[in-house]
Parts: sequence; C-alpha cells; structure tokens
Amino acid sequence: RYGLGILDKGATKLNKEFMKWSKVNHQSPFFAYLHYNEMHIPFRLTKPFRQLFLAPGLSYKTASKIDFRPTEFYAGISNIGAEEIEIMKSLYDQALKYTDTKIEQIVNHLKHLDILDNTMLLITSDHGEPFAENGHLGHGYFLNDTLIKVPLIINFPKLFSRKRIEELVQTIDI
Repeated sequence: RYGLGILDKGATKLNKEFMKWSKVNHQSPFFAYLHYNEMHIPFRLTKPFRQLFLAPGLSYKTASKIDFRPTEFYAGISNIGAEEIEIMKSLYDQALKYTDTKIEQIVNHLKHLDILDNTMLLITSDHGEPFAENGHLGHGYFLNDTLIKVPLIINFPKLFSRKRIEELVQTIDI
C-alpha cells in the first residue's frame, strides 16, 4: 500500500522513487521514463476514486466483481452486455482519473524543483482501449482507431508555443 492507501499497480511507488531521485539529480540534464499500468484490467481503486463515473445506485463493490479478464469476447463472440460495458468504461475512467493525479504530482514536483520550464515533458500512451465499439474488448488481437489513436502531449515552453496540431502524428515522430 502506498500514498492514499490505494493498492495501485506501482504509480505511487514510481512517483515516490522518481521524486526522490530527481531531488538529487535535477541539476544535470536527465532522461526519465515513467510508465503507469493502472489503466489495465483489473481496475481496482479505493477512495476517493471508487464511486467516480459509476451510474447512480451502482456500488463500486458490485462493479468491481465483474470479471473483465480476457474471454471469448476479446474475439468478438461473448454475450457481455451493454450494461457491463458501461461499467467497464466507468472503472476505466476511474483509473484514468487516478493516473491523471499521478501525472499532476510529477508536474507539481517539477514546478517545485523550478525545472518544469526547462524540462521537456512528453505524455503519450502505449495503446488505447476498445470498449466493444467494433465488437471487441481489450488489446492485442486487432487494430482499429480506438486502439491505435492515442494522445501525444509535449510541453516544452522553451521550444514550442502552445498549439494543437491537427495532422496525424506517429510515435516515431517523438
């Protein structure tokens, strides 16, 4: 258990280790790669994230009992219904919100060290997450937009002004 008492998949420990390391090493140029796994099944969070995004009247306890591990549905041949898919989306959104708070901790830490404006901060994802839009759940079995279109955010005020690029980019562009 780390941080807020949340048994996460390592984000809290990862942040603690990075913050400890960067306090000592931030005077020299550095490269750090932080990879958060909280966005992967099973989505298990505790307060204050548990009830976020769930339908009124649906308890986290009930929602978290649904088994979303790989099944035939990943191949498009399961009978998981629309209600379960909506619950899965809600649990995913909880994990996303949690991950956002972890990224925010890193940004605030870089501000505290007074190096944010001199640090290239790049945020992206290894893949998206399909929620039955094309009859499939999960990743690793097919390619479609819900899986391959991911955010790419680069913050480096010394080099880039704030703007949205409408053209398609690829991770190789990094």
